[in-house]
Amino acid sequence: MPTYQGLVAKLTTTNKAEILIKPADQTIPGASEISKRVCHKASEGSTLRIQVVNMAAAEVGDWVLLTRPSGILKKNATALFGMPLLGGLVGAGAGVLIISGTGLPLTVLVFCAAVGLFLGMMAGVKQYRVLSEHNQAVISHVIKKRSELAAMVQDGRKAPAKDDTACDRCTGCLVG
Repeated sequence: MPTYQGLVAKLTTTNKAEILIKPADQTIPGASEISKRVCHKASEGSTLRIQVVNMAAAEVGDWVLLTRPSGILKKNATALFGMPLLGGLVGAGAGVLIISGTGLPLTVLVFCAAVGLFLGMMAGVKQYRVLSEHNQAVISHVIKKRSELAAMVQDGRKAPAKDDTACDRCTGCLVG
């Protein structure tokens, strides 16, 4: 089950929260040579805001652990690829049955397969939407309350997500 850490940015509807996630690795994926030449302190880097289910009763400013149910990719692939394939096969099978007994042209078979594919796509999209509602990330527990985070900053201790690596490894760094 994949886990992520983030900061509660705001509470939305009942039992939902908006979370701000900042990736731990600020390098450019697949471009290590470019990452070596770019100052990692020049900007705040990328952040992601997502809406999650607030099962831990987290409050704004809390540092939280998010979990996502495993197997999502397989379920989504089945819905979006498997259902249209199944629909096309069923349509083609129906077309074979229709043309074998009546002697109709082959275009009837192609038409039946296309209709089956279309209906399979529609069923796959519907199944995907149902699955998506049940596959949302969930706040499993609060790592640090906002009061603890504030105390850490006031005491000069590091906050959990702060990137404290020195800037001396950057070439051409514009910020100290």
